[in-house]
Amino acid sequence: LGRHDRRIGRHVRVGSLMIAIRHVDDPEFVVALPSDEMDDAARWDWARGAVADTASRHGADAVRSDLAVEFAARAQAKISGEGAAGVLLYVPSWRVWTAVRVAVSDLEPTPQEVEAFVRPAALLPPQVRVTPELPIGRGASSTVLVSADPALGAVRWLFVPPGRGIRVDITPVAAPAVTATAALTEVFLSTVRIEGVDGARSAAFEPERLASPPDLEGRSWPEWAS
Repeated sequence: LGRHDRRIGRHVRVGSLMIAIRHVDDPEFVVALPSDEMDDAARWDWARGAVADTASRHGADAVRSDLAVEFAARAQAKISGEGAAGVLLYVPSWRVWTAVRVAVSDLEPTPQEVEAFVRPAALLPPQVRVTPELPIGRGASSTVLVSADPALGAVRWLFVPPGRGIRVDITPVAAPAVTATAALTEVFLSTVRIEGVDGARSAAFEPERLASPPDLEGRSWPEWAS
């Protein structure tokens, strides 16, 4: 992602507090999802404008404008009532869109909640790996096959700073596009700043203990995502 001077974001409620979640604006790849409640007409007007900005950089055919507008409208409707921050992410190498959701809680997850989040019920055992160091800390990501026909995969990330839980997830994409989408999502996460979070990790959270062992060829991603 490019680095633009303007930061965009929103405030979300965490317990009794309102905290800021901000990220660097990059109109070529990132479309911020407004948190406002909108009627259908306003939502579709926003979606058409948001997609048009990205299409002007990549081409309407490349971003599949008609489908993208519908996807953007649905994603905005969902995020507006969730108390979370969200963006649409466009992955040009695969010409796919995904919605990235960032939710913050005011409690650290229990070991059982951590396990349930990184290893949800899925068609294949989720593949868990340790993230790079990010401004919100070092966490664990989990790659999940959510559908076999069509083959769709999704990824979720968990970060546990002291006294907080940060959960990130993306909407499913075609399985071959999962790796590229996850990589671009982590680039996006490298721009995210959350008020009160400085990269420190809870002593009770050890992402290395969660990671899946590599296969015999040293791979940690499942074959369907390669």
